[in-house]
Amino acid sequence: MKRIYQIIALLILVGCSGTNQEHLESNSTVTGVFNKSEIQDLAKILKFFDEQICATQQVDISKLSDCYQSFFERMEEAEKTGSIEIKIPFSEQQNLYRQINDSTFNEIWHFGKSSYRNSPDTLRSISLKYNSKYVNFLKELGTDDKIIKNYYDNFKASGGISPSMVASLLVNYDNYNINDIRVRLVIAIHYLTMNDQFERKEKY
Repeated sequence: MKRIYQIIALLILVGCSGTNQEHLESNSTVTGVFNKSEIQDLAKILKFFDEQICATQQVDISKLSDCYQSFFERMEEAEKTGSIEIKIPFSEQQNLYRQINDSTFNEIWHFGKSSYRNSPDTLRSISLKYNSKYVNFLKELGTDDKIIKNYYDNFKASGGISPSMVASLLVNYDNYNINDIRVRLVIAIHYLTMNDQFERKEKY
């Protein structure tokens, strides 16, 4: 009988260990903003980013916190040199876009025009969409997390990823709780947006 009680206790422990923070689809902040299809796409985005930074940093994905720590440290060094290289292959990122619904993409990003010094071409450039479910998500998450509230406030003031938002993640990364899957999603979308801005060379 004692053995049966031990097995039951173990099953309860295993069942309780998978907290809502581990899955986007069971997180109330996420489900309060996005529908089921969008959440599945967000999971793909986060999985892609996790896999890419672990591969880039040559850290086993089973040690995800080590992947992020190594990535953050490299980004901090980039801030010192003034040259940020995210090193996510853009072809792979474009393939990710093809795997998610257009409607989900449009609740995160939109395209505009950009120009570069010494270039006669007007290029297509991605940015976070100002009026979107993703920005609503940032607002809601900001009620639980002060660093995300600051990120959201800076975005609303600037209308895009501002230098202060970039600097915050580069040098204050310890303040971003990577144990919270919602915060990791923000980090993923932040750096994927920047990577697209750096790598896309497409005429408008």
